[in-house]
Amino acid sequence: MGSRPAAPTKKSLSFFVNGFKSAVTERINTLRNMPGEPVWQRSFHDHIIRNERSLKAIRKYIANNPINWKKDIDNLINP
Repeated sequence: MGSRPAAPTKKSLSFFVNGFKSAVTERINTLRNMPGEPVWQRSFHDHIIRNERSLKAIRKYIANNPINWKKDIDNLINP
């Protein structure tokens, strides 16, 4: 059996993100009366923005991303 990843240490960014996502998920599911339903993607990709060029590329990706949703085979509204 493979080893499990270590739990995030307190005061780490991952610890904060986990707590934030947990609290937000609970609130969203309370509001929509759907306890236990997933809200977030299973995992996320961290990327450190190191320069202006990288920042501009990421901003462009975010701005243009919704345009690609109709073509995305993983989008639940696509047949």
